[in-house]
Amino acid sequence: MNARHDEQLLRSLFFHQKLHEWRLVELFDELNEISSEAAMWTWDLKALGIAEEAWNKVIHRGIKPILVFAHPRALQQVPGAVAYYRMLAMVSQKSMQQMGQNVTALEEGRRQPTLQEAKKLAYWFNQIISTLVNSDEDLREEELWLWRGMSAGAQADGSWRNRKGKEAESTLWAWLSHVLRSQGWRSRGRGIWQKGGLVVERASEPDIRVRREDEVLAAVEVKGGKDPSGVLERIGAAVKTLQRIKDEHPAAATVLVLRQAAVTEAAREEWHRQRASINAVFFLEELIASSQPVSETQKRFLRLLRLL
Repeated sequence: MNARHDEQLLRSLFFHQKLHEWRLVELFDELNEISSEAAMWTWDLKALGIAEEAWNKVIHRGIKPILVFAHPRALQQVPGAVAYYRMLAMVSQKSMQQMGQNVTALEEGRRQPTLQEAKKLAYWFNQIISTLVNSDEDLREEELWLWRGMSAGAQADGSWRNRKGKEAESTLWAWLSHVLRSQGWRSRGRGIWQKGGLVVERASEPDIRVRREDEVLAAVEVKGGKDPSGVLERIGAAVKTLQRIKDEHPAAATVLVLRQAAVTEAAREEWHRQRASINAVFFLEELIASSQPVSETQKRFLRLLRLL
């Protein structure tokens, strides 16, 4: 029970930290501060993607338009404002990427959108926000906080899951590094081991790669989430990466590593269905059970990676 309590406490603190990192309260205040100035701007509803019914509803409720609808000038003037409207529209960063818009730098304030970008983003956000406003018969300003809160919670949960997954990846890499060091491999910098013509490196998509010059011999994807409800999604993400490796290097061995606690019968059926992309599946707990490869499972893992 204590371990579960500690896990929940860490999760809650992580969410609270993200709330401040994303400056949700500060962004609201900064947009509210320019509301009088914004009221003097030209609001071409059609060009901005704002439905007239939604606009009238917001005005009728006495809500400042700048707090609901995105304007290109606001996106350019207030650093990070893209995050405010994206969350208000309840659109994920991943969805934005799929639409060809990587908004991370804009949301972190590392750069401001060009006028063309600002117009495009405002139009996208306003179309969705208008639909949300029109679907609510009794719009209240407090609901805007809830909309952003739902988006922030979903994003924080994704970040938390990703963090847990990275911890699993780091654990496996630490075990593998210990094995390689004991077998006479040389470290060539952080995340790289070499012996003869073979190189083992910690990478991204795949997480671990074994190669000889430019030829990839083996690829490992680590999905460390513990929640069984998301295991099929994690397997699907791994398949995309491992299939790409297979397409480019047909002879490469492709390996998926999961947490045993997350595996369901549906997961087993799925990875068997994807055996053209996944050559083998291992459980993290079994691989790191001992510092040296003494079990048959550990040895089979190393043999697949051409390391034993």
